[in-house]
Amino acid sequence: MRSFSQALYGFENRQPAPEAFTYTTWGQAFQQVARLAQNERLAVVLDEFTYLLMTEPGITGILQNIWDHALKQTRLFLIVSGSHIGMMQRELLAYQAPLYGRATAQLRLAPLPFGATRAYFPRYRTDERIAVYAMLGGVPGY
Repeated sequence: MRSFSQALYGFENRQPAPEAFTYTTWGQAFQQVARLAQNERLAVVLDEFTYLLMTEPGITGILQNIWDHALKQTRLFLIVSGSHIGMMQRELLAYQAPLYGRATAQLRLAPLPFGATRAYFPRYRTDERIAVYAMLGGVPGY
């Protein structure tokens, strides 16, 4: 919550947030997103949403409520991503999930094949492309 709050603050104020700044609730934070996206296109990416689901189990209900009452009338481009496909399906896309029917697109990204590194990095030697692939391609080592 604190990291998300500070990112919103920094975006709106064009300066870092005070160290202790945080919205009190997710609803309050998303209300701020709605205000920021009222008149101009705003992209918000909630990466690894499954981690948020584990720490804040009610987040999909909160997001559904704020989507239905404020966010859907804005110019928000919301991207929710996660690597735990089963949880994403169950919590976001299943018929009984709070956000069911609200997604406009679903993308399943396949691992980057090693051969693609040649097209993106044509001047790199093979060992350099292996290093890039180790960082970006397939499933990176943890």
